Amino acid sequence: LPNRFSGKAVMEGQRKFMGTLWNTYAFYVLYANIDGFDATKYSLDYDKLTVMDKWLLSKLNKLIQSVTEAYDKFDLKKVCTYDEDKINELLDNKGIIRNKLKINASIGNSRIFKAISAEYGSFYNYLKSFSGDAVIFETGKTTNALSDAISNDLQKRGMKFVGSTIIYSYLQAVGIIYSHDENCFLHKHK
Repeated sequence: LPNRFSGKAVMEGQRKFMGTLWNTYAFYVLYANIDGFDATKYSLDYDKLTVMDKWLLSKLNKLIQSVTEAYDKFDLKKVCTYDEDKINELLDNKGIIRNKLKINASIGNSRIFKAISAEYGSFYNYLKSFSGDAVIFETGKTTNALSDAISNDLQKRGMKFVGSTIIYSYLQAVGIIYSHDENCFLHKHK
């Protein structure tokens, strides 16, 4: 069992954190998770999918590709330099979700993220300053004191769209919060 969270996992999580698809993941974790679903026993046979499922899968794959390309493969240095011309380019890009508030937030959040990483040496170290490098084992929650504290701090620093529920999902994704219940195939005891 993990007793520390992984710096590598935090780095991977931060790359994904900057993307528009984070909201999709958070929705899945919080609202659409199917009880008793064991992903290890499921294989996707594309030929047997319904037309609607093929269409949805196609749309999702296209969105992932479009967002990745639009945000320069989530290169933090590049995203931090985006100006009004790039914002207008993103707003004109029909392949991504064109919400000006979220586009501006993604750029501003990138700059704040970079500043936090410089201040603490890494975003991993920033998270450790809150968590003490411990893994929290809990189920059935969407927020906790840790996600509240990190969310509040990020908001004070100027980040947008980083409420406690989103931060809680992020902490789950990077392994700081371990919340697989007893019926989950990934469940392990402390």
